[in-house]
Amino acid sequence: MSKPFETTFATLRRGAASMEATEAMQQVVKSVYETGKPAKLVIELTVKPNTKNGGGIRTTQINQKVISY
Repeated sequence: MSKPFETTFATLRRGAASMEATEAMQQVVKSVYETGKPAKLVIELTVKPNTKNGGGIRTTQINQKVISY
């Protein structure tokens, strides 16, 4: 059985991905309160096979975009 997304996401880059996403979400919410306009948080994950450490996967890139309308 696979792990829930939030469990997996919390372990990416030793927790740094989750912390960065939390900060970005706070930024989005702050923008909405300050401007009264909608905003969007886009998180893009690039996942590749980990050929160096006995298999598994590794996250090579996490892109976050905060878009205000």
